[in-house]
Amino acid sequence: MSVELYCSFCGKSKSNTKALVAGPSVYICDECIDLCQEIVLERRKIKEVEALDKSAADLYRFLYSSTSGAFDRAVVCPHAILQEQTGLDEAQIKAAIDLLTERHMLQVMPYGKDCSLYLMDGLPAETKFNDLSQSYSIKANVLVKPNPEIKLFS
Repeated sequence: MSVELYCSFCGKSKSNTKALVAGPSVYICDECIDLCQEIVLERRKIKEVEALDKSAADLYRFLYSSTSGAFDRAVVCPHAILQEQTGLDEAQIKAAIDLLTERHMLQVMPYGKDCSLYLMDGLPAETKFNDLSQSYSIKANVLVKPNPEIKLFS
């Protein structure tokens, strides 16, 4: 009788992964390896940007922390929240965005009045095109300030 092996990090069985690497009494699947590699690369990128401009690194950290993981890299954020959460003024934010865009770490799209859609790492967000309305729907994390006059959640 063989014992089924599992990833020590996510719990997936060997049969549900492409690869399972064994270590001393631990196992890691290919998906967790990819995620770990992405985390290491992300930290390296932030350190490189921080050496050039601390404001850009702060902005990137805030936006990255607002995403829900490696696969949802789109954030809709009002400019006021960006300023409040990063402590940066408009000129600093513009300079930070320019640097991050130049380094292909961020794409910015207007999203209404005083609000933008930020695509992390220049990666496309999950999108679907609607032929009927001739428009795209984009899966994104949306940041909003609570308003006591509007009940968003029950």
